[in-house]
Amino acid sequence: MQVLTVYSPGNSHFYRQWAKSWSAQGWKPGIITPKEISRHGSAKAAAKARGAKLLCAANLFNVSFRPPRKTPDRIPKSAAVRLVQ
Repeated sequence: MQVLTVYSPGNSHFYRQWAKSWSAQGWKPGIITPKEISRHGSAKAAAKARGAKLLCAANLFNVSFRPPRKTPDRIPKSAAVRLVQ
């Protein structure tokens, strides 16, 4: 299952570790570019166009949330750690 985050220059130091934390749990991480957002009108529409099931912030690291059989409505708080800048 694919998970995406939106690119922001201010969060560039998070991306490598963000991707590593999600891929370690069995997800396929990816980044939505500003060009994709302008093409589709919103980050949510761009994620849908790429077939992603989950869109989250770059500072939300996955510590135990495995891809479920059906698309989750939200990430359980116990399964993620949000880093504050």
